[in-house]
Amino acid sequence: IRRLSAWTKGVIATALDTISRRRGSSVILVNSAGTMQMDSRYGVLLGKRSGDSFHGFDGVVLQADENAAQNVLARLHDPEIDRWTPWQKVKSILLERTERLRLGLLNQDSSCNLSGLSTESELHINRFE
Repeated sequence: IRRLSAWTKGVIATALDTISRRRGSSVILVNSAGTMQMDSRYGVLLGKRSGDSFHGFDGVVLQADENAAQNVLARLHDPEIDRWTPWQKVKSILLERTERLRLGLLNQDSSCNLSGLSTESELHINRFE
């Protein structure tokens, strides 16, 4: 949604609010930073999205949108990342979690490389500021 105009965002927000009221539900906003790049099974930045597929580091292929939706749902209960956490801090938290998992893996010859964990939208930025 970040690439949409403010007007379009307003229209979508109004529609979501109207529909949720009609259905007796509520809309809860969460910080979506990194949710498309994360493996929902582990909550880390291991794996890669390719079109409609998300390829986990362990060879498991997930449906990419479902994987991202699971990450958004999990973000609702994430004690370290709230709605207003800057994306740089979110990235730092996710990289720390990824490194902890990577170090805990039995196979230390894993192809995980922290220099390859940046999102495509961050390629112009120094990877480890």
